[in-house]
Amino acid sequence: MTTDTTAPQLITTADEGPSTYGRNDLKLQFSSANGLDEEHKPASRDFTVLVDGVANAVTTIVVNGLDNYILLTLTTAMRIGQVVTLSYQDSTPNDNNGIQDRAPASNRLASIPLLVVKNALVDVYGPRLRTAGDAPPKVTGDQLVLSYDDESYLNGAALTGDAGFTVSSDAGTAIAVNSAVVNAAARTVTLTLSRAVVYGEMVRVSYAKPAIGNRVQDAIGNVAANFSNRDVVNDTPDIAAPQLITTGNDRPKITDGRYLGLHFSDASPSLDDRNGPAKEDFTVLVDGAAKTVAEVTMGGLSKTVLLTLSTSVESGQRVTVSYQDNTPGNNGIQDTASNRLLSIPTTVVMNDTTPPQLITTGDARPKVNDNQLVLSYTDTSDLNGAALTGSAGFTVSSDAGTAITVSSAVVNATTKTVTLTLSRAVANGETVHVSYAKPAASNGVQDAAGNAAVDF
Repeated sequence: MTTDTTAPQLITTADEGPSTYGRNDLKLQFSSANGLDEEHKPASRDFTVLVDGVANAVTTIVVNGLDNYILLTLTTAMRIGQVVTLSYQDSTPNDNNGIQDRAPASNRLASIPLLVVKNALVDVYGPRLRTAGDAPPKVTGDQLVLSYDDESYLNGAALTGDAGFTVSSDAGTAIAVNSAVVNAAARTVTLTLSRAVVYGEMVRVSYAKPAIGNRVQDAIGNVAANFSNRDVVNDTPDIAAPQLITTGNDRPKITDGRYLGLHFSDASPSLDDRNGPAKEDFTVLVDGAAKTVAEVTMGGLSKTVLLTLSTSVESGQRVTVSYQDNTPGNNGIQDTASNRLLSIPTTVVMNDTTPPQLITTGDARPKVNDNQLVLSYTDTSDLNGAALTGSAGFTVSSDAGTAITVSSAVVNATTKTVTLTLSRAVANGETVHVSYAKPAASNGVQDAAGNAAVDF
């Protein structure tokens, strides 16, 4: 009988040669008359696998003696199109382990020279939008960049119009997508928006594959999936200086006779309260005469500047304020991003220290119709339009003896009225009385200058 002395030989033909077998595995097919030895496997360290030139260690080896193949599991998953090479060197020929057959003589393969492994991985998945890590959707100004993860490059064919993308903003101001441009190799789509996004604005992006025209897809033709309302990282820098608020309840006003409060709007979360303006940079006029600013106090988080005047101002006097940044160095009205306000033009200051007065005579005296009771006030300023809660301190009684409660109170700031909704309708001819006591724990009736209405 002829003795088998031939070691197993690696098959290297196109059909059966070494190839990928899933993303982490390589399959090596051998020819062997006696079958591979499954019990005395080769060592992982004896295989050298390079993926795009980078070592990828073998972690597990499975030997199938019946079908004559070895399956190598790698540490890192492979990708489509990567170049994979393999070699083998039996580093411990004196032990019983290695690539060998089951013949009595245990014919053993000493080495496999460097060879290229067939990368048979196929891309069957559409591009996936990246939403985390270092490449989530990002916007800077009017450029919104979407990054995709895919085995293949993106299809670089031109997209038309908005290409199925829509963008929304919590600011409420519309944003349209003017164009979409693909960078195939970088796997990105860059949207040009109809307007620049401002610092701190919350933006979301959605995608619906267009029925007609090119769609986002990879080079193989796999189409990207739809998505909706994905958050966008806003990388737009803050370049706007704080702006003085000149309308509404936060416009410049005098409180307690000596304090002139200035409120600012700004995209940054805070004003810079460590490098505030100099008091000499403010000009305050009272009935045309200059009034000295004794102290400047910055409220960083509240975005306020409080000027303490040298002497008190009488209610009703005409007060104006202006500002010119004449201070060298880093001091001035600025936000924490160092955007600096250079000047404030002459601005009229609200100077009202008289509380709102309930009108009790004439056509504007308290009136009730059905379950609506309207109270009118007189005041130099508008009323404060902040929402009132519950009964807001109002109580209503009736000579009829049937209880009436106040369900709600609504302020109309400009008409200077408060409308109470009652728990029941008032009958024709019924005599009704109303009282008010400032609530201790919630908003009460007050004017825009903060003067609280008196009890009645």
